[in-house]
Amino acid sequence: ICVVLLQGGADAFINAVDIQGKNALHYAIDIQNENLVDLFLSLQHCDPNFRDRDQMTPLHLAVQVNNPTLIQILLSENHETQADPNLPNRNRQTPLHMAASLGYMDIIRTLLQSDLPEPCDPSILDGRQLTAYQLALENHHESCAKLIDEYQQSLTKLSSRREMSESINEKEINPVMNP
Repeated sequence: ICVVLLQGGADAFINAVDIQGKNALHYAIDIQNENLVDLFLSLQHCDPNFRDRDQMTPLHLAVQVNNPTLIQILLSENHETQADPNLPNRNRQTPLHMAASLGYMDIIRTLLQSDLPEPCDPSILDGRQLTAYQLALENHHESCAKLIDEYQQSLTKLSSRREMSESINEKEINPVMNP
């Protein structure tokens, strides 16, 4: 039925909302219909970062229903636009904050391993000025905190290597001349 409606022009209304500010993509995630989510994301007008009244994006909702497959679909390069894992909700929490609070290890791994132009940033502070790492510890999800910490350490090492490489390249390009 959805395919027929969309082929008939209903795709222009894919971001129409109800009283809660939810659109069709939000509801497809609520009912965990992976095929429908994929179908909606294939539409030109579907916004994977559309926020409801509580500033929840589809990615926040996919974390809420604890569905790593939905998160992979939302972050997939198979669609024109991917979900942004760094958008905060009303409580200034990103999807990573939510997953860390709830102890959803698979989701944390999926968010951190996503290959996006703007990767998931574990250093973002929520409304209580806590990082996802701190929320994981606060909620006694030590393995989640460890995963986030290891990811942050790898980012720090990568950043240091990149800076060193750029510095070396700059010295090769602009050698200092001695008289």
